[in-house]
Amino acid sequence: MKYSVIIPFYSHTIEETVRQAERRDDTEIIAVITGHKALNLTSKVLKIIKCDKCGYGAAVNRGAKHSEGGSLIIMNDDVILDNSFFEILDTINADAIVPTVYNFNTGEIESTHSSLDFLWYNKLKKEPPKHKNSHIPGSIFIIKKRLLFDCGAFDEDYFMYYEDVDLSLRIEKMAAVHYSERLKSSHKQSFSDFKRKKYYLQKNRLLFIVKNCKKNMLPLFFFYFMTFEMIIMTYQCIISKSLEPIRARWGFLKECRRFMEKRDADSN
Repeated sequence: MKYSVIIPFYSHTIEETVRQAERRDDTEIIAVITGHKALNLTSKVLKIIKCDKCGYGAAVNRGAKHSEGGSLIIMNDDVILDNSFFEILDTINADAIVPTVYNFNTGEIESTHSSLDFLWYNKLKKEPPKHKNSHIPGSIFIIKKRLLFDCGAFDEDYFMYYEDVDLSLRIEKMAAVHYSERLKSSHKQSFSDFKRKKYYLQKNRLLFIVKNCKKNMLPLFFFYFMTFEMIIMTYQCIISKSLEPIRARWGFLKECRRFMEKRDADSN
């Protein structure tokens, strides 16, 4: 088996991706059901496995363990592959690949890669990367199965958001991420629970910093957290008219020690 398409399944139809795989004899689809909705679809190329209440990283890891392909196409269930996706992918020889992602509704480029900007905020970029070590966006990327597991796979404790950036830092130590302008897909961007999304983005950015910043920078980070981050949190509370930003920082504090232990384990 050449390709395994791994899709954490939440609520969107994946029939078109399954049909594309059916036209090949070297591709399988692995849909990982997280418990949100049943997938009523059958196909000779489709494997359905369950990972109840799993986050994104845990769902992908579970799917990868059940995969047979040497290359893993990891994508959201609201991503649509271009008709020539597999034919172009066949011509690319790289350990990790990021396709060009278009907005499904507008047709404009949504992302070519992601990067860390000011204060380690992760941002999707619309222009081609200027250096070889671009970060993978979580919506879709391709990676050799051996490389995924050599890197330690996804850190499942993020649940969702920033697990892709965390993985990117580990990939960079072993291989370059190849960006392809010709390899295209479309993203529907259909996540509707913005309150939940903001909670995980705000909390996981801080956990990501604690886990990945240089050890001698940790005192400076905690000074920043107790000063400027509190100002940012207050501003977010005022703008959103909710206490969700406070809950996100409290969630960070509860998990902070565990993520610091992860960095110590990785360094040993």
